[in-house]
Amino acid sequence: MLKFVQFLEKSGFKLAKIATPDPQLFASFPEDIRAVNEVDEQSPPDAATVLGICWNLGSDTFQYNAPKADGKITTKRELLSLVAGIFDPVGVIAFATTPGKLLVQLCFREGLRWDDTLPDHLQRNVDEWIEKLRSLNTTFPRRCTMLAVEWPTLELHVFADASQFVFAAIAFVRSMAPDGSIDVQPMLAKTRLGPMKGLSIPRLELNACVLAARVSSLLVREFKVPFKSITHWSDSSAALGYLRNTKTRFSVFVGHRVEEIQATTSIDSWRHIPTKSNPADCLTRGRFPSGLRDDQLLRGPSFLWGPP
Repeated sequence: MLKFVQFLEKSGFKLAKIATPDPQLFASFPEDIRAVNEVDEQSPPDAATVLGICWNLGSDTFQYNAPKADGKITTKRELLSLVAGIFDPVGVIAFATTPGKLLVQLCFREGLRWDDTLPDHLQRNVDEWIEKLRSLNTTFPRRCTMLAVEWPTLELHVFADASQFVFAAIAFVRSMAPDGSIDVQPMLAKTRLGPMKGLSIPRLELNACVLAARVSSLLVREFKVPFKSITHWSDSSAALGYLRNTKTRFSVFVGHRVEEIQATTSIDSWRHIPTKSNPADCLTRGRFPSGLRDDQLLRGPSFLWGPP
């Protein structure tokens, strides 16, 4: 690591404020490029910021705190500013940001201008969302597995779902140790709003499957680790019927999406899951987890924790 830092410095790219949870590695760096610890200069700081996200070095987790909403949000301009100011690159708090995006879309649906005062029914929804947002304080593991083994067996599970206005996909990595221990960690979540003109539920579900296929392709490409298996899950029989059909000539809308799914994923990897067991359903409904670490949105469905 130190050689890499020195190589970058020779090229005119000097790194600074370097932090690591390993005290020995931290001590090996020159003092002028270490992250500052005001209590003990020889030890790593308790927390650091990584691309705007708080990294708790003690527990080696990322922490997401509620964004600051100064004053009352009363216009579409202020609402959009708050929603756009939430930085969540991997979708860990997509369950919290998606309702805000949907509220912005509702403002457009009702034809509000940027500085018009929000109508009472919208204002109540905005106030309720902001109140939930202020109570947000969740942690997210930095690693894809918490098992203390060198080479666990990894499986990728991606879930897709859609509602009338939102479609979403969320991915979990299931790791298994030789002794049978199992760990499940969320890796990436993506949500998209449906078009203003609306779509049928089967087409929205198909869009969710496309999003799930893109999420799995992204993780396989970026992780560069071998997954024993990759499984995609959807609770829509109609969408699964679309992508398993290799003979029918569909309309342009359906055909393009089915073609992308079939080209980037294995048809045999798609399975049906009951809605109540689908963690992506929480994203499309805008439901905040009741108990953060015990909710299937962050732990995955219970069957992932059982034996194969």
